[in-house]
Amino acid sequence: MGMVRQMIQQDTPPAAVAKALAGLDEAIKGTVPPIWIEPMAKWAGYCSWSDGFESEIRLSDTACGARFDPDSAAMARTTRAIILHEYAHRLMPAGYGHNGAFAAMRLVLALRATNLPDAPEHPDWWSVKLYDVQDHMNDSLITMPQALAWAWAIATELSVTAATADECAVAIKNRWTKYLDAQAHRAAHKAQQQTQQKQLETGNAQAARTHRNDKLFLAFFGLTGWLGAFLALHH
Repeated sequence: MGMVRQMIQQDTPPAAVAKALAGLDEAIKGTVPPIWIEPMAKWAGYCSWSDGFESEIRLSDTACGARFDPDSAAMARTTRAIILHEYAHRLMPAGYGHNGAFAAMRLVLALRATNLPDAPEHPDWWSVKLYDVQDHMNDSLITMPQALAWAWAIATELSVTAATADECAVAIKNRWTKYLDAQAHRAAHKAQQQTQQKQLETGNAQAARTHRNDKLFLAFFGLTGWLGAFLALHH
């Protein structure tokens, strides 16, 4: 990137990063990758799934408060939220983006990290938002509310188990595949029902037209017969 990067050393991280990482690995039952501070970055955080499991998480120096008020609890919460978001990307590789499965992983980490190291009135799961399920904005199969509801149900179940973050990621991927299959089956069944209903309505309309034409045909012949009989009587 042609940009000077500063590796966070264990003894000299910015205060917000130190607070954000305090007890985090133990809480989420995972290992947060190495963290780099990127000066003048135009994003808050970044983690590429394709760089290998040990690839670092990159944080903007602005986002982690390196140039502002690094001692504030709010800055530590914001920094931890970014770290957990990017770590979730590390655990959920290509193909997941910001979908329901990613949101479930993000929520597992957030629920486990809640209140570390902040007061109880600032739970980490508050930082999970619609941005985390944005891939479903125009999804006709799974809507954003459906994706978020699914993610919440899975995360609240997995977050209290002894499973590691990596094990939770495997479970989420498997369950997401089954959920997608189920939704696709429901959609196909609904489409089939709609097709059958449309065919039934078309058939009923055709039958109604046929019945109306038959009545007109009989009325015409009835009138023709009556007229013929009338003329015969008057000759």
